[in-house]
Amino acid sequence: MAQEWRYEGRQEGRQEGLKVASRNAAFNLFMMGVDDVFIAQALDLSMREVTRLRVQYQKKSHSG
Repeated sequence: MAQEWRYEGRQEGRQEGLKVASRNAAFNLFMMGVDDVFIAQALDLSMREVTRLRVQYQKKSHSG
């Protein structure tokens, strides 16, 4: 049972790491002026998620 929990924990950690990596990659692509449709396809994200990230990026870039 403990092994199963460790495995599930590693899987959750990997998934969270991939989310962070996708977010960082999307922000870098936004900075380069890449089209949202391309970003969605390249990072295997929904357009809704790309739009959400774009809004976060714009807030971050305008605040700093």
